[in-house]
This record gives sequence, structure tokens and C-alpha cells, in this order.
Amino acid sequence: MPVNLNGIELSGMGSAATRPTGTTPKATDPTDPASPDQEVQITSTATLLASLQQSLAARPAIDQQRVEALARSIAAGTYATDPQKIANGFVAAERVLSPLPRLEL
Repeated sequence: MPVNLNGIELSGMGSAATRPTGTTPKATDPTDPASPDQEVQITSTATLLASLQQSLAARPAIDQQRVEALARSIAAGTYATDPQKIANGFVAAERVLSPLPRLEL
């Protein structure tokens, strides 16, 4: 079921549902909790999250200019890595993941 908040699509589908032309919606019972006519109040956090989702959806998933700059740097042999920063990242990831149950492979 699509959810639309102030013109922001929240269902993850990207477009609102449509019904075939020539059909009319069924009458709803306002006392029915599942009725679409029921008013719902949301928090400011939900509004912020909806706005954030809409703004992120408008941006490309990959920054092509950055990818091209990294590719040029690697090809030229000028891309530098920081082994300490990489090691710190592994340690931080292990600390976050260590409380999770381990699966036997």
C-alpha cells in the first residue's frame, strides 16, 4: 500500500498506486481503523526522514566525478593509502560487529 506524506512518496515504490480508469473507490466506514479517511499525526522526525529520503533519492548513487578522479590517480600511481587508517577501520568494524552472534560456516 503506497504511503504519501505531503507529496513525498514513502512506500519505496517511487510512484503512487493507480486504479483502472472507469472505476470508483468504495465507500469507507469512518469508524473502521483501516479506513483511509482516518487522520494520522506524525512526528517531526518522520517528516525530517521523509524529506531526507526525497533528497537522497534525487542524488545519484555514485559520484562519477570522484570515481574518475580516483581511477586517474590509481592509473598515474599517485593514489596514496594510509595503512594506519585502514587498520583503524578494521578495528572499529570488529568492535561494532563483535557483539553479534557468530555463524558457523
